[in-house]
This record gives sequence, C-alpha cells and structure tokens, in this order.
Amino acid sequence: MRSLSPVFLVAATIILVGQVAVATDLCANADYKPLCSSLVKGIGNAAAATESIIQNLITQTNHAKSQASRLEKDQKLDVCIENYDLAIDSLNKALKAYKGGDKYTGDINLSAAIASYSTCEDTFDEFNVASPLKKKDNLMEQTAATGLTVAKLT
Repeated sequence: MRSLSPVFLVAATIILVGQVAVATDLCANADYKPLCSSLVKGIGNAAAATESIIQNLITQTNHAKSQASRLEKDQKLDVCIENYDLAIDSLNKALKAYKGGDKYTGDINLSAAIASYSTCEDTFDEFNVASPLKKKDNLMEQTAATGLTVAKLT
C-alpha cells in the first residue's frame, strides 16, 4: 500500500492554512477579534461571513426578545421588545441589501440594529436600574459592529 503523496500533504496544508488566513484577514480590523474569529470560522469570503453574522444576529435577537417576554411585565422591557422587533426588521433589510450588492443600505440597516439594542439599554439607564438584558444587548451590539467591519470587505 502506498503512503500519501507529499504533494497531496503540502496541498492539504496550504488549504488549511489558507482557511485560517481568511478568518484572520476578515477579522484584521475588527474591534472584537475573538468574537469575529468565532463568527467567521470556516467561512471563506466576506459576503458569506456578513450573511452568516446577520443570520446569527437575527437568532440572538429572537432569543433576547423571548427572554424579555418571559420576564416580569415592565414598560422598560416593552421598549426592549419593541426595539428587538425593529432590529429584526433592520437585520432582514440589511441581509437583503447586502445580498443585492447595496452595501450602503446594508450598513444603514445594520447600524439601525445597533441603535435598537442601545435604546433598550438606555431605557434602563434613564431609571438608574440594572438591565436584565445588558449582556445580551452588549453581545448583539458587538456582533453587529463586527458585521459592519466584515461587510466593508465585500
């Protein structure tokens, strides 16, 4: 039985190193590099990475909305739920825009999602009350910011 060809081994190594380099390159300018790396792991190009990040954000936002709905009834939480709905709408618009090659509209809508998460937190800050959604909102803001950074590479 013959062993693997050295040429095959070299080619496989180059491909694997290339995949790591792509993730590194996509995240080179990201403010949240570890988060970015985890979001784009295994994705070969900026357009696919941007789409994946937005899909991830839609899922995260739906989870946050569900969590907010299960908490004790509160006007501040109602503001968050409303803003999560706005964020989901903005994220869907961003996804459609990026897929259609309209980076400007995509960026505007991804930025609007960040504003929605921030508005939720601002509502709690106005009353000097700790937000039960702070960690989720911060992660979603960071994820959206990462999406904007990666989208610049498309």
